[in-house]
Amino acid sequence: PGYNCFANGNLYHRFDDVVKFCCEDVDAGDIMVIMRVYDVPVIPGIVSDDYLEGHYSDCMIMVEVQDKIGPTIVCPSDLTISCEYDFDPDNLSVFGVIVEDPADREEICIDDPGDDVVGPNCMGLDGLATDNCSVTIVENMSMIMDSICGTGQIIRTFTATDPGGRSVSCQQVITIVNYHPFTEANIEWPLDLHTSDICDIDALDPEDLSYPYSMPILTTDQCDLATFNYSDEVFDFSGSSEACFKIIRTWTVLDWCRFSATNGETGRWTHYQIIKVKNTVPPTFISSGADMDLCSDDPGCGDAVAQLEASADDDCTNPNTFRWRISIDLDNNGTFDDFIVPNIGQSISAEYAFPIGNHRVLYAVQDFCSNTTVEEQFINVESCAPPSAKCQSITTTLMAVNPTGGTVTIWASDLDAGSDHICGLDVSVAFSSDPTDIYLVFDCDDIGDNDVELWVIDENGLTDYCTVTVTIQDNNTVCPPGGGGVTGTISGSISSSSTLEMSDVVVNLEGSNAPPEFTDDGEYAFPSMPLGGSYIVAPELNTDHKNGISTIDLIKIQKHLLGIKDLDSPYKLVAADANRSGSVTAVDILELKKLILGIYDELPNNTSWRFIDRSYVFADPQNPFNEEFAESYTIDPLDADMADIDFVGIKIGDVNESAQVLQGSTDETDLSGLNEESALHLEDVRLQAGEIREFELTAGSLKGIATTQFTLEWDRTKIDVMSVEPGPRANRGQWNEAELNTGRLPLSWHKLEMPYVETDVLITLTIRAIRGGQLSDALSMSSAVTAEESMTESGVITKPHLVFGKTTDGLHNAFVLHQNRPNPFSQETTIPFDIEEPGNVELIIYDVLGRILYTVGQEAVAGYNEIVVPASALNATGLVMYTLKANNTQQTKRMIIEKE
Repeated sequence: PGYNCFANGNLYHRFDDVVKFCCEDVDAGDIMVIMRVYDVPVIPGIVSDDYLEGHYSDCMIMVEVQDKIGPTIVCPSDLTISCEYDFDPDNLSVFGVIVEDPADREEICIDDPGDDVVGPNCMGLDGLATDNCSVTIVENMSMIMDSICGTGQIIRTFTATDPGGRSVSCQQVITIVNYHPFTEANIEWPLDLHTSDICDIDALDPEDLSYPYSMPILTTDQCDLATFNYSDEVFDFSGSSEACFKIIRTWTVLDWCRFSATNGETGRWTHYQIIKVKNTVPPTFISSGADMDLCSDDPGCGDAVAQLEASADDDCTNPNTFRWRISIDLDNNGTFDDFIVPNIGQSISAEYAFPIGNHRVLYAVQDFCSNTTVEEQFINVESCAPPSAKCQSITTTLMAVNPTGGTVTIWASDLDAGSDHICGLDVSVAFSSDPTDIYLVFDCDDIGDNDVELWVIDENGLTDYCTVTVTIQDNNTVCPPGGGGVTGTISGSISSSSTLEMSDVVVNLEGSNAPPEFTDDGEYAFPSMPLGGSYIVAPELNTDHKNGISTIDLIKIQKHLLGIKDLDSPYKLVAADANRSGSVTAVDILELKKLILGIYDELPNNTSWRFIDRSYVFADPQNPFNEEFAESYTIDPLDADMADIDFVGIKIGDVNESAQVLQGSTDETDLSGLNEESALHLEDVRLQAGEIREFELTAGSLKGIATTQFTLEWDRTKIDVMSVEPGPRANRGQWNEAELNTGRLPLSWHKLEMPYVETDVLITLTIRAIRGGQLSDALSMSSAVTAEESMTESGVITKPHLVFGKTTDGLHNAFVLHQNRPNPFSQETTIPFDIEEPGNVELIIYDVLGRILYTVGQEAVAGYNEIVVPASALNATGLVMYTLKANNTQQTKRMIIEKE
């Protein structure tokens, strides 16, 4: 039967010279073989069953076929690979296989990224298994690995078994190593830092510092587990010129793949970073003495006691360590006559007796960095005793002023008989408590005795008076028989071009000795003036040039120049002539814009107001500059009372007639409501200390806005605006960069071209963060220099406002889980993260085996958040994982807990 195992076998089991057996016959049981013996010679080879019949005899034999030869096996070569090599533990054929034919053995070539050899490196041969029959190969694998660092061994056991059950085994050892272990060369230590004006130690935490001063930079691969931690020692250098304080920051880097408590300093590196802080910011006064006016009740003109008080704060120094000094400059003559040096503390309080007079007090406070701040206080001590009035009566005669009458002027000093003050104060005399009422004019109606009060006024405003007699005589016979009037009154009113009564306009009467009059509710009146005299009434007012001027006026002037909409009165045309050139041009717009932006405090070639005789009629109301219009009123001569000399006040630059004209007026445009049409947009960002970024101020909802103006203002302790660049539809003439060093940027826009769209960039701000924080906490809109005001295209006046966009961390609203700090930690650690939208987040902490150690939920805001985790809540040491779930996504990081 076994004969058929061979290709040239005896298919029909005929008699042959031999019987052949093969591997298929092993363990097949007893096989019967017929032995035939011939008595005559036979031919070699196979014969038929009836060959030489009658010449043979047969016998039967039972044959059992056995296999006594076992298999052989040679494993694939042992290998060494790097921990950076990525392989499939369920298919290790890349490390070699077992073949049964030597011709099939191939080299084992591996392209290992961690090997120094570039490209595939051939380092062994496939294994070989052989047997005289057949062989079955079984592979088993075991791993001895460091799950954290990825090093160890893979042991492959191959077993070859033949059909007879004989087997043999071998092992291939694959060693996984770190060819390039982490060393100090992989650490970039932070540099030493010398800085100024930072005193908050928390602001010097590594995460608040910028590269290269913040924290070590570790160059690692997947075979390393390097972490770092630090500790600070703070040294006080108060009073030293070298620094205010010094921090020695000890950095420790551990590679947990190499370090253990039993191998000394292997895998552990230490570096000392020196941080020196020299603060130059002086203390800030919280309160200091306001200027005082004291009254001495001493009848002998003695001293008055003043309470001197001040307190201060500082960005650095503990206020309780301030050093104070008060210097007293009696009579404010520049020489300090006394000093008060009380105990050290946050505030100072002392009493001091001052004599009558004006005095200067200097408060000086010094912090522990030797920075000093000084503030002044002026103390005026006055005597409460009134002056003493001493009078004398006089007799005088009238002098002729025209053929029909005469007058005489009596001055208050003519009636003074040596009025004085017991304390030697200066005194003045007048005919009332008003010190400017210093003369009286008598005429023919006053002939005879006239009782007059002479008032004495000291320099403190206290008064006394006495009554005297002024006798008027007509010794020159200048009065007509029976007397008769020889004087007339001059009066009138002044109102704005919008017919509002004006207060505090100075009205001069040229041609007389009368002092100027001031309008009260728009009215003015001079004392009686002699008839026959020539006078000129000339009003003037040159204060508060910005009053009533805004970007709204600029667009009205621009529309006039472009012929879109003319200014509809000669008064508005005069108001538009800002540079007093006798015409309205684009130069006037530029001059007014400089005033709006704070470049000018006042117009260099014009007064704030001009006044025109109300009765003046313009020959050409559309071009008032072709004629010399009347800005005063001439009386030549005065021959009767004149009560209607009225003027129109024109506020230069104010073509929409919005100027305030009454003292204390509260009739202001209500801009308190925010209009969605006047919102400008700026991205809100959480900045890191030292970070420099550009921000685009975009038009937002200015589509329907014709003009807008405002002041951007920022906290210079938080950010610094380094530069301002115009957008495509802006120019540098629309803001005042000179104010940047004060923390303010005045801006003004007006447009006649196509409307803005939301994304139009008005300006680009380059901002440097002084310390970490939210941009919206440092920058705002105000009226500090240029008032906040907008006007819609329909003429509605509203208030612009600044809308900050969604908070970002520089990653454009991405969900970011940050590394915990400190790491490693033994007591507690802080896990920071940023999310795009507010909502609930869940933190899960688990060990390397996947067992949950701690979970906590938190309602997070959009942007930056933190979760503080106490080590005591974890009940674990060594490596753990933490995962943060937020808004259907999650991120995972590793951290290390040290034994306390």
